[in-house]
Amino acid sequence: MTITERMVADHIARGRSDPEIATHMSVSRRTVSVHVSNIRKRPGITSHVELATEVVRRHSANTD
Repeated sequence: MTITERMVADHIARGRSDPEIATHMSVSRRTVSVHVSNIRKRPGITSHVELATEVVRRHSANTD
């Protein structure tokens, strides 16, 4: 994932909607949608819930 995709993923893991993410990152909703679409092209990621679960799992693995 790119740095920006990771930032979007972290926002999703915090439960933020695409419009909220756009506001927090000072980008358009379309830009967020493109990043989410790119993230969803990765194996095993088809929804915001799966993405949030993966982000939490990775954060947990990095803190152990």
